[in-house]
Amino acid sequence: PDFNWSTCSATVKVQNATAAATTLYVWIDANRNGVFDTNELATKSVPAGTNGNVTIPLSSIVGLTKGTNYYARVRLSSASSLTPTGFAIDGEVEDHWVDITQPVIDPATTTTTCQGSTISLKGVAGASTYAWTGPNGFTSSSQSPTISNAQAVNAGTYSLTITTPSSCTFTETIDVAVTVTPQPTAGAVTQPTCSVATGTFQ
Repeated sequence: PDFNWSTCSATVKVQNATAAATTLYVWIDANRNGVFDTNELATKSVPAGTNGNVTIPLSSIVGLTKGTNYYARVRLSSASSLTPTGFAIDGEVEDHWVDITQPVIDPATTTTTCQGSTISLKGVAGASTYAWTGPNGFTSSSQSPTISNAQAVNAGTYSLTITTPSSCTFTETIDVAVTVTPQPTAGAVTQPTCSVATGTFQ
């Protein structure tokens, strides 16, 4: 199957040679607990005589994180309310690994800044909703929030969860460092400096 996260769907080549509709089941173990839970299932009816690609929406599967691979199971059967395991009177089952590469955090996000400077967090454009969380109780629903006068308490891991227009959700995290400027001591000749750098998050 071909999983397309920009359209929140999977394209699966299906052949239904029976005279009745069958059901395509796609499970993705989003929480990676080794069990296919009820909120990790997407289904679609496949008409009789289908022989080709079928696109199945995946918006019912939640908790997917960029940069993580997941175990997926695909089943096709005329059986109703099929489970990920167990007997089916007909059909086929396949297992696959799914890699999530959908970007969530823009690479232009600040990864290192100086004390007193601004942390610029940037989400990718085009999402319906944005939910940032981070150190020191930070939360924001803006696409690209900023934190002015950054201090040591603002350093740490920031997380962004987006919802796409097609109702898929994705999460990504990034670490932000705040360089604390030492206070000058009496008789010191060389003053400490602090440089700001941005990094690419892949």
